Amino acid sequence: MPVAEFSTSTGIVAAGAALVLTSPQRRQAIGKYVMPVAEALVKEMERSAALEQHGIAGLREILLAALPEPDAKQQAAIMLARHDEPLLAREVQQRLLRFFPDERVATVTEIRAALRDGPEFTQPGRYRWQFGRAAGPWRGRYPEPVE
Repeated sequence: MPVAEFSTSTGIVAAGAALVLTSPQRRQAIGKYVMPVAEALVKEMERSAALEQHGIAGLREILLAALPEPDAKQQAAIMLARHDEPLLAREVQQRLLRFFPDERVATVTEIRAALRDGPEFTQPGRYRWQFGRAAGPWRGRYPEPVE
């Protein structure tokens, strides 16, 4: 609501209130009928505010804390898990810059160290990394079905 409209409507309400409250009989009638309604509205607003505060307190109890920012190993795992082909550490970092803010992305050196030290990463080719381990052929047997 623009300021001009607000001041006009406030002036109209004030003039109406002054006109209504000039007579003692009108003041008594307003006191008799309007005041209980106003008191009931105030009580309802207080009850509503108390319920709101109670609800907010209940939500605070069940809300989970924010997760910590992923470290270099987690960032590399996220990116390599999204790609089928092995990537260079530099390529991992470039793709991470698309998903994370610049200040939170690990350097290429940190990514290389995480890839080298993490058992969940394998190096199928020179300087290229992938998420997961290389698996050989399965040598077991399926159990015979029970009839």
